Amino acid sequence: MPAPFRRVLEAGAPGWQSGDPVPFVVVKNQDSQPCLNVYSVAEIELIDDEIYALPRFTEERDRIARRLASGSANLTLDENGRFGLTAEMREKTGIGDQAVFSGMVERFQIWSPEGFEAVSSGAMPSEPDPENLFELIRAAKAKYNVQ
Repeated sequence: MPAPFRRVLEAGAPGWQSGDPVPFVVVKNQDSQPCLNVYSVAEIELIDDEIYALPRFTEERDRIARRLASGSANLTLDENGRFGLTAEMREKTGIGDQAVFSGMVERFQIWSPEGFEAVSSGAMPSEPDPENLFELIRAAKAKYNVQ
């Protein structure tokens, strides 16, 4: 993983100290784009807080929580900044020997070079995704009037 992205994950890991493995979360089913969304521990805790704020035992909260939990992987970087992708992650993204890391303010994405080129050039449509995890959260918050 490129050093600037490691620094972001280190800063977002409460209690992390130099020499410790760096924890982070990869969300592979956030939306239908063929990329992985990577969050620091602190950032994923903010997402968890949004889900916890929804009324318990509602269909929406259960659906969102299930989707996030089943589509996420808690990983760590080794001392050289490396981590492994599962076969499922590689299949979703088409990542082989090379990957593109793209900063997205509160997270970053990992793409195959071909996928990143397609989305950057506009060749990959960017239409609204009704199964986008964060659209589901926004809709549930609006339905239950949760701030």
